[in-house]
Amino acid sequence: MAMLQLLYCMRKVTIILIILAAMTSCSQHKSPKEDVVQSSIPSLYITADSVEVRDVLYEIPRKKIAATATFIDSDGDTLYHDNLKYIKSRGNSTFTCQNKKPFAIKLVHSCKFPRLTKAKKFILLANAYDESHIRTAIGFDLAKSIGLLAPNYLFVSLYINDEYKGLYQMTNKIDVDKHFVHIHNLERENKLCNEQEPDLYKWFCFGKPGEPNHIQGRLIPNSPREITGGYLLNYSQWIEILSRKESAFTTQTGDVFFVESPEHASESELCYIRDFCSVMQQAIQDTTNNDYSLFLDIESFARAYLLQEIMVNVDAGIASCHMYKDVDGKMIAGPIWDLDRTLNDTNWVGRWMSPNAVWAAAPWGRLQTEDMQVRQTSQGIFYNLYQRRDFREYVQQLYQNEISEKCHHYLDSGRIEDLINELHAEIERDSHCTQNRQSSSFLEAVNRPVLFLKERISFLDWYYSTPSDSMICLTYTPKKSEGPHDKQLKFYYPKGEPIVLPKRIKNQHQPMFSDFWIFDEEYNHTPYFGWRIAGTDSILTDGMCLYADKDIEIGAIPPSWDEVQKRRIKKKLHKILW
Repeated sequence: MAMLQLLYCMRKVTIILIILAAMTSCSQHKSPKEDVVQSSIPSLYITADSVEVRDVLYEIPRKKIAATATFIDSDGDTLYHDNLKYIKSRGNSTFTCQNKKPFAIKLVHSCKFPRLTKAKKFILLANAYDESHIRTAIGFDLAKSIGLLAPNYLFVSLYINDEYKGLYQMTNKIDVDKHFVHIHNLERENKLCNEQEPDLYKWFCFGKPGEPNHIQGRLIPNSPREITGGYLLNYSQWIEILSRKESAFTTQTGDVFFVESPEHASESELCYIRDFCSVMQQAIQDTTNNDYSLFLDIESFARAYLLQEIMVNVDAGIASCHMYKDVDGKMIAGPIWDLDRTLNDTNWVGRWMSPNAVWAAAPWGRLQTEDMQVRQTSQGIFYNLYQRRDFREYVQQLYQNEISEKCHHYLDSGRIEDLINELHAEIERDSHCTQNRQSSSFLEAVNRPVLFLKERISFLDWYYSTPSDSMICLTYTPKKSEGPHDKQLKFYYPKGEPIVLPKRIKNQHQPMFSDFWIFDEEYNHTPYFGWRIAGTDSILTDGMCLYADKDIEIGAIPPSWDEVQKRRIKKKLHKILW
C-alpha cells in the first residue's frame, strides 16, 4: 500500500513538472508573438553562446558558430524552430559597421519563408549604410521589372540572445539553383566524380594574387568531362579580399574574378574560365569588330548597365558585379546585388551627386591594395563596354523602347509606397536602436531615394532622346582623394538653359551651408567653396546658361558680406552663451 502511494505521488510530481516545462516554453515565445503584432513584420530569434557572439560573430568575419533559430511570421505562426548549421558575419566594408553587421545563416533543412524561395542558405542584410532601408529593395524590384535576376527578400526584426538587433533584409543567397541561377551545377559534379568532398582537398594558389594568370582553388584530382559551364562569377577590383575566397582568378588585364560556383574549383576549371574571360575582355576592348558578342550576352549586360546607371551605384561595374555562364554558353549579366549605396545615399555617392550625371560608365583607374601600394587596373567592365559605339547605341534603343516605360510603370505601381508603409514603425525602432539615422525624420530618410529616383528617370528620358549637339557637358575630375578614387564625373544639361549644379548632401560629415556652397575636407579651414571653370576665376552658380562643354573644379570662393556678418554674429552668440 505504501508503495502504491509513493508511485502515485511520483506520478503527480512528474505531471506538475511537465506542466511547468510547458508553461516555461510558452512564456519564451510570448514576447516574440507580441513583437510581431506590434511591428507587423516577421521576427527571427537566434540563440548562441554569448561569448562566441561577442568574441567571434562580431569580431571575426566569416567565422562560423553554432546556433539555434526561431522564425515567427507576422501572424505569430512559428515557421522554423531548430538548430542552425551555422551563423557567420559577412560583408567587406559593411562588416566594419560597429552597431550593425550583416550575417549569413544555414539551416539544417530547407525551409520556405514568405516571399523567399525554399532553401537552406539565407543572407541577413543590415543596410547599415542606408537609413531608409529601401534602396536595396527598390533595386531588386526594379531589376526584376526590367528583366534581370535578383534575389527574393523579406524584412525581419532580428534578435540575438533575446536582444533586439534591428531591422534586417532577409534574402536568398546568390547561388546556382533551379529556382534562381539555373545552370549546370559544377560543384555537385565535382563531388560525384571524386572520393572526397571537394573542400577536403589541398588548397592552392598559383601566381601572385591580382597579377595576370593567377588562379586559386582546390587540387581536386578528377574534373567532370564537361567544364565549359556552369560558372557563377563575381567580378571585382578589390584584390585585398582574395585571401578570404576559396576559388578565384586574375585575367591578363589584371581584373579579379571570384568563383562563387563551383565554390571549390579545380585547376582545369579555373584555367578554362580564366582564359575565357581574358579573351572576352580583349574582345570588348577591340572596337574594330563585334567579336565580343560571341562571348557575352549583350542584352543582359545592357540591362545591367542601365540598372546601375539608374540607381547610381558607387560600385557599378567594379565590385559585386555578378555574371554566369552555362555549358557552351555566353556570359550573362546578373544576379544583381549590393545596392545599399545608391540613389543619392547619405554616405559616399551623395557627396557629389546630381541626377544629371552619367556615373556607371565613368572610369576608375587606381586601386589601393592592403600594403598601401597603388596598382593600375582596367577601368571596369561597364566602362569598357560603353567605349563601344555599338553598345551605346544598343543601350539607347533599349532604354527608349522598353526600359523607360517599365521604370515609369514601377514608379506608378505603388510598390514603393507599400514598402514604406510596411516598414515605417520598424525603421523608427531600428534608428533608435542602431543610431542609423542622419536625416531629421523618417519621411526625409525615405523620400530622399524616392525623389532622386524620379529625377533620375526624368534625366535619362531626356538624355537618351536628345541629340548630343543640343546638350552641354560639365566634366569634373577629383584631385587626390576628394572623390571615389579618380573617377571622372560628367554632368549633362540642355544647351543654353539654366543649370542646377551638383551639391553635397547634408549630413553629419559633409554639412551643406547654403544653396550651392560646398564644404570639403581638403579646405576644412572654411566652408565657402563652389564650382568654377577649371583654370579660371569664373564662378558657376545655379541658373547660369552655358553653350559649350566645360571642365569644372572645386575652388575657394570668398564669402559674401552677408555671410561674413552671419559668422560674426554666430561667434558673438557663442561667447555670450558659453
